[in-house]
Amino acid sequence: GDVGGTGSVNHSANTVSIPTGELWIGNAGGTGTYNLSGTGQITVNSWLAVGRDSGFGILNMTGGTITKTGLGNFEIGSYGGNPHSGTVDLSGGLIDVQGGIVAMGADVAVGTLNLNGGTLRTSQIIGLAGTANINFNGGTLVATANQAVFLDNLDSLNVQSGGAKIDSNGFAVGIAQNLTGVGGLTKYGTGTLTLSGANTYSGNTTVGDGVLSIPSPALADSSTVTIGTAPASPAVLNLPNPGTDLVAALVIDGGASAATGKWGRTGSIAALGADFETDAITGDGLIEVSGAVASPYSSWAAANITAIDPGADATSGGNPDGDGQTNLAEFALNSNPLSGASSGKVVGKVASVGANPTLVLTLPVRTGATFSGAAAKVSGLIDGIIYTIQGSDELATWTLAVSEVTGLDKTAIETGLPALDAGWTYRTFQSPGTVVGDPSDFLRAVIVQP
Repeated sequence: GDVGGTGSVNHSANTVSIPTGELWIGNAGGTGTYNLSGTGQITVNSWLAVGRDSGFGILNMTGGTITKTGLGNFEIGSYGGNPHSGTVDLSGGLIDVQGGIVAMGADVAVGTLNLNGGTLRTSQIIGLAGTANINFNGGTLVATANQAVFLDNLDSLNVQSGGAKIDSNGFAVGIAQNLTGVGGLTKYGTGTLTLSGANTYSGNTTVGDGVLSIPSPALADSSTVTIGTAPASPAVLNLPNPGTDLVAALVIDGGASAATGKWGRTGSIAALGADFETDAITGDGLIEVSGAVASPYSSWAAANITAIDPGADATSGGNPDGDGQTNLAEFALNSNPLSGASSGKVVGKVASVGANPTLVLTLPVRTGATFSGAAAKVSGLIDGIIYTIQGSDELATWTLAVSEVTGLDKTAIETGLPALDAGWTYRTFQSPGTVVGDPSDFLRAVIVQP
């Protein structure tokens, strides 16, 4: 995509090596798209620009590796006097910025980084004179150096439902800008991550390892804070300044929810008036646990209905998009409750199972659901709902012995389906036997809230 033209590259295997030149995706008013997947690799020993010199660039990564070394930066929305843009959609694979930093939105450009999956390693991400936005939605951002302003001068840091995953990787890094949005934040790796902004993200906060430092109360009142995910974890929540931060629940070292009341560092009962103390908290701040934990459905409805259309019916039995599916079903099946369009995520078809043509039903379910039953497959209660997968020959009775498809057959059937949000997983079920010689077979999913 150069000099007003349009071009695209699909790269799924082998290595493109650029030891002395630069890589430009969308240049000089052109539009360029680079799709990297599989085991494809790119190595660049100089500048890498997505959307350069008033060009429009898109880098889509579902797999593979980009390694940037040498002088120059990795620019998303590089220089140019006319309005232009650069977008990086990372949903798999690795971008490893070993030389330079990630710079976004130069001049009048709009730079957008969508961290939907995969990993981005860098020493810093900065915004330039244009517009720079980062959307956190399940991808992992890994620090590669000590940096007090790890993310700086960006126009927005939006935490979507997949969450912000930040690995300090043994370094001390800080973010002074505000993290906003409906998702949560998970801090990985040794070292320290300091969040000094007036953050308003509404999801849960997890310290998986190392130290998460929050100088002033900014945790969501309805959220769960987890410090350490296993017994005797070294994870620490540092609250350096006096003040009390209200949360719904507190979990320490993977244990049960902590008792309601004020929690602080060792010695805080006597020194700070805490009700409970733990070595998982340091500093002179306190966490007050209210016990008012939002259900997974209510959190989902708040983010996907109320936050977008405050006047819409967000109850579990509501149907604001008029498509015939209740909000509860939309939640259970990872659908959009404000759009009547098909999500494409629930698919019934005849597919090969054990080399035989078989009726199958594929659908999203909440991650961790377990199914059992000799006829219908019924899930255990998960996140407030129960799934039942039933089979029938004639629609009058639903008593066929349904079974789950696994292994290579499952992989082949589910290949190409739309990506699911964090918290859902595809599962595939089959009616008994082949469809050959069987005049009719039916499968259905029933979703209830006990």
